[in-house]
Amino acid sequence: PPPPTTGFIGCDFHLHSDLSTDSQHHVEDAVRTIAAEGLELVASTDHDYITDYAAIVARVHLENRIVVVAGDEVSSTVLGHFGGYPLARDVDAAGAGAPVWFDRSPTDIFAALHARGDTALGGAIVQINHPRLRGTSFFDVIGLDATSAHATASPRGLGLPATTNLDDLTAVDVIEAWNGYTRGDNEASFTDFLALWDTGRRFTMVGNSDSHRASLPAGAPRTFLRVAHDGAGAFAWSDAAAALRSHQATVAAGIFVTAELTGPRTATGSVPLHVRVQAPPWASTSRLRIYAGRDVVVDMPLTTGANVRFDAMIDVPLGAARFVVARADGDLDAEPVFPFHPFGVTNPIDVP
Repeated sequence: PPPPTTGFIGCDFHLHSDLSTDSQHHVEDAVRTIAAEGLELVASTDHDYITDYAAIVARVHLENRIVVVAGDEVSSTVLGHFGGYPLARDVDAAGAGAPVWFDRSPTDIFAALHARGDTALGGAIVQINHPRLRGTSFFDVIGLDATSAHATASPRGLGLPATTNLDDLTAVDVIEAWNGYTRGDNEASFTDFLALWDTGRRFTMVGNSDSHRASLPAGAPRTFLRVAHDGAGAFAWSDAAAALRSHQATVAAGIFVTAELTGPRTATGSVPLHVRVQAPPWASTSRLRIYAGRDVVVDMPLTTGANVRFDAMIDVPLGAARFVVARADGDLDAEPVFPFHPFGVTNPIDVP
């Protein structure tokens, strides 16, 4: 059996159906796949169209099993792709009210997603999707420097006024560092994410499937959000939104990693961290790394065997770092479940 994930719900915030121009996955089949994959909360994010799975979920009597919110993937050919959820639909408008992206700055696109947010559900979460995908996504086009974590590109080169602030990410909530469909430059996105945190620019890291077809289904990877009650029908979107806004998330593709500080920073500059790594029998685990800020400060082998691959306290040397991250990886593709190596990684944990 799979390892328990008590206290967490499995989520995917980047999903497509045939309501996207590049997907042939019928929307009803997409919803059935979501249920079959054991996901508990999802956002629909078709390209420039606000899709809502709610009617389909109700028709197949899954409303007490899956929480769904309507969303959109703003698919700029200039600036990259951005997710927003939950959004309010307008069925009389083009794209059911999806924000227009052309001739808009990143700040304007983020503002448009927030303006379309479903106020009954607390407004929108704004997400940067696959930010380093093959040199064409958002962090590439704004020239995000991996050291300073600030934009270096010229706005004029993107057809925007010279005064445009490409560095303005204040309206962004979430960064999709891990994308299963494209797997495009995920490691670079993770490096960027650590750099942003290290320079005080705090976002929540998620992993999403970006599923476009049945052969690459939803939930690989997925984001687990910490909630007070994880039973079916015991949580709502508001619980997920609170977890996203407070970085209470861990990303998993076959490997489920949790970490918790068990004491303050010591006089010698280290911190005690309890790390637990779980995986089902089909997922390999070969390596555990602990990051202090951007740097790997613990690197140790893991074995493949029982569901619990590691469960112990680690004395983490911090130096001047202000946060820690735990990450586990496998060295064998997880076929036929998904066609890449298993991994799991926590969000940063602040060290007082």
